[in-house]
Amino acid sequence: MHELQSKMAQHQSSQSPWLLQLETHRAAIQDNKQRLKDLRERLRVSDVDVVLWGRVDELLGKRGLQNFVYEVALLELQRRAAKYLEILSEDSLRLELALDTQVCV
Repeated sequence: MHELQSKMAQHQSSQSPWLLQLETHRAAIQDNKQRLKDLRERLRVSDVDVVLWGRVDELLGKRGLQNFVYEVALLELQRRAAKYLEILSEDSLRLELALDTQVCV
């Protein structure tokens, strides 16, 4: 009887190599599914970051903050130059500055 119980225990502990391989593949599939899910989330976050950094680049680029600073500086320069020209030329000379290639006449 003891021998029979021993053989049953041995048989239950020694699974078929096919079942072991199947379990290994199932575990790998689960790991890959989780990895795919994580990568998709990282891709979604990266897409959001690309849009955000594109907007930051636009705001701080040539047409954003940089352009605003130049416009303010030119307006201040134009205001001061107009003040001095008014005094020096009795208001007969005028200076207009522009950032664009279009010049106001």
